Amino acid sequence: MLIYTSKGTAHDAAMLKEFDEPAWNNPVVRIIDSEKKDVIDRINGVYIKRGIATRLLQAIDKAGISLASEARAVLQKVADGKEPDGGEIQLFRDTVSTRISRELDKSLNSAVTAFEGKKFGKAAELAGRVRDDEKSDETARADAQYLIKLVNGRFGSLKAKAEKLKAEREYIELFAALDEAEDTFKGLEGAEEFFAGYSELKKDKTVRDEVKALEKLAKLEEKLASASTDRDRESARKSLKDFAEKNAGTRAGEKAEKLASE
Repeated sequence: MLIYTSKGTAHDAAMLKEFDEPAWNNPVVRIIDSEKKDVIDRINGVYIKRGIATRLLQAIDKAGISLASEARAVLQKVADGKEPDGGEIQLFRDTVSTRISRELDKSLNSAVTAFEGKKFGKAAELAGRVRDDEKSDETARADAQYLIKLVNGRFGSLKAKAEKLKAEREYIELFAALDEAEDTFKGLEGAEEFFAGYSELKKDKTVRDEVKALEKLAKLEEKLASASTDRDRESARKSLKDFAEKNAGTRAGEKAEKLASE
């Protein structure tokens, strides 16, 4: 989003005030989360693509975002001071969006509709039919392979995110992400085995205990967040300390101990 520091609209002026930015200032960049908090430090005095791309990668990593390998490669190329070609820019756009910005062969209309409707497994299946059809011309096959590559990139990102959350024992976030994604990748090669593996993980007693602890921690976090007085905040922190002791060794216990000390 571009906010003008000079001769802007009333909305621009309101945004400057909200983020405490001076009018008529040199350009700055903020990478923020859904709560409008800075993911990384405010970017000031950086006016080249290489510098912005480098900081975008830093923000992506700090936020724990799993960017598709193709998109990350393009962003890294810019961060390395190299200029991506038109095809790479196109691939980046299509990889990070559910809209396909380039026009594909009309034989792939149904596959494109499925992709943009977040039915990635179905999109890959339909594209595969076009790719393998002897009647398809070279352009149609190339476009079909391009669409399949986009789907595989998204599936790769999901797998990377799942492995990261699993390693961090953030099971509630992990299972929520998988539940949301399972239907979108239905029918994709390798998807059934992938989701089945995590379904088995849900049954593991240690994992179930971790989930229960994380659910209890969420209630304590709400208590701390809603505390309006020093007394209430101290009470919430004491509850977190007690929880951390009772749940030592769990991810929830570690998070509780950290929250109690902040």
